Amino acid sequence: MVISKEAYHKMVDSIKSIPPEEGGILGSVSGVIKFIELDKGVNSPKACSYSPDVSHLNSIISKWEKANISFQGIFHSHFFGIDTLSKGDIRYIETIMKSMPKTIDNLLFPIVVMPEKKLVVYCAYKIDGSIKIKRDRLIIC
Repeated sequence: MVISKEAYHKMVDSIKSIPPEEGGILGSVSGVIKFIELDKGVNSPKACSYSPDVSHLNSIISKWEKANISFQGIFHSHFFGIDTLSKGDIRYIETIMKSMPKTIDNLLFPIVVMPEKKLVVYCAYKIDGSIKIKRDRLIIC
């Protein structure tokens, strides 16, 4: 994942230092993440989980599309130094990837690890009818 320094700081510095989890979406121009839309999410019965406000985020994606900003994925926070995807994260990523148009064959799913404010990037790919998720490099420019 290639991200501008400004977008990187907006993402990692916006997360509160205590749960619940938070997140948002990523937008790019010319392959560089330059746009971050923060999301307050919707109330979740689980204290430490992130449930996106899909209606709000879809409206932002529509605005971005008109401005030639490409939707690139969804980020959220994890606490207590956990930098791996949970089973729930993986199920959600697979659901999102299966719902994407055929023109979108990969998306980014970074995690902001708290309290370290460490960004760990995962990328999901559609390959031969299945979804593969792997860790990705982070390049801040």
